[in-house]
Amino acid sequence: MGGRVVKRGSGLDLGISGSIVTDCGVLEDSRADTSFRKDEVVMEPMRERYVLGELLAGISLENVHGEAGMDEPVGQEIL
Repeated sequence: MGGRVVKRGSGLDLGISGSIVTDCGVLEDSRADTSFRKDEVVMEPMRERYVLGELLAGISLENVHGEAGMDEPVGQEIL
């Protein structure tokens, strides 16, 4: 599949076809890591990394839910 390389500032931008974008799940304004390996340019989407402490800090009395799935045993849970 072809793409078009255009000058942007002091670098170059590569247009990626819609089918490739859909297949790899890249979104507009998302981040990507680009490297050069064995005569190929490789682009890998950078996934957001979560920090447990930051996630836990976002829990409040307003957004916490009650217990779920705490009914009577339905199988051999208690042996």
